[in-house]
Amino acid sequence: MDEVDLYLHPDWQRSFFSELLEFIKIEFPDNTVQLILSTHSPIIISDFLPEDIVSLERKENKTKVVESYGFASNITDLYLEGMHLNSTFGEHSKKAINLLLNRSNKNALSLQDINLIKKIKSKNIQQMILGHDDKS
Repeated sequence: MDEVDLYLHPDWQRSFFSELLEFIKIEFPDNTVQLILSTHSPIIISDFLPEDIVSLERKENKTKVVESYGFASNITDLYLEGMHLNSTFGEHSKKAINLLLNRSNKNALSLQDINLIKKIKSKNIQQMILGHDDKS
């Protein structure tokens, strides 16, 4: 089954594997079934044991099998370690946060910067940026 998470709301992704197992038990009660699934969803990956996951990483035009994260792993760990991402932020917001941090380190936050920081929902990120600057 290719890209089993495709078009599924995250909550449906959470129940996908459990429901698939129930279906298989009903449809194939006396038979052994082997399924190979592909996904880019850390939610789905979190239902599988690491030894049942083949995690691939591509570096310098070479693909290799790397350590897998799975069963009951925290979603942030799955994104960073299991999915090999550099960040859990979108690239646009990552660049903006880095600019804000640089300005804050130089005590050069503008009023517009402060207003943008106040719109960030994560209090930890707000404090990380504003902690370098007394403006608030």
